[in-house]
Amino acid sequence: MQLLYLYIDDFRTHKAREFNFDSNYRFSILNRQLHLTRKRVVPGKFFRVDGAATSHVDAVSAIVGENGTGKTSVAAFLNEALANGIEKTRKFVCVL
Repeated sequence: MQLLYLYIDDFRTHKAREFNFDSNYRFSILNRQLHLTRKRVVPGKFFRVDGAATSHVDAVSAIVGENGTGKTSVAAFLNEALANGIEKTRKFVCVL
């Protein structure tokens, strides 16, 4: 399972924030509808493991930013969502 997209409606410093985690797809929410665009940013088999005929890495994702921009809050949100479940008052969209 791979996390492709995360939308956080309201959590700590994040208000209506979108995160795309895949280079082949771009998700967005417009007028309360989820939209998908296929977009190949990285050439096919770009992450091929040296010496392997068929094995390759599908994608590499990272959360980067300056201090205080909310990287830890995103990690805390994902941790809470996976470990404890999200309260009904917190709205989010997660595409796996």
